[in-house]
Amino acid sequence: MNFTDSEFDALQKDMRSALAGLCEKYQIRLKSLRINYGPVEFDMKLTFQKNEEGLDAEQINFSVDCFRYGFKPADYRRHFEYSGVDYEFVGFDTSAKKYNCIVKDIKTGIVSKVNSLMLKEILK
Repeated sequence: MNFTDSEFDALQKDMRSALAGLCEKYQIRLKSLRINYGPVEFDMKLTFQKNEEGLDAEQINFSVDCFRYGFKPADYRRHFEYSGVDYEFVGFDTSAKKYNCIVKDIKTGIVSKVNSLMLKEILK
């Protein structure tokens, strides 16, 4: 019997729930959970972040990368509105050439990528 998309959606949701206690216990954050699968097997990649000083690792990464794209550390989690939706600026995809800024819909939590030039214009 082959795996289905819905099985892996449920598995991913259950994995996040199961890991929540460990994340709290060890003061780490599940950054990403990626599942690749074929008809009868799958593999999973988990990425965690930890900061011994208790600082937000996402904010530290933002501060390191922001100058590369013409932003400043104060732009981290900066709120803005675009097409009637409220967003916050949370980071960068340093491997992306065009859509390299990561923004999050404040209401839904959905993460999107946008062009840095477009975002600079919006944040003016």
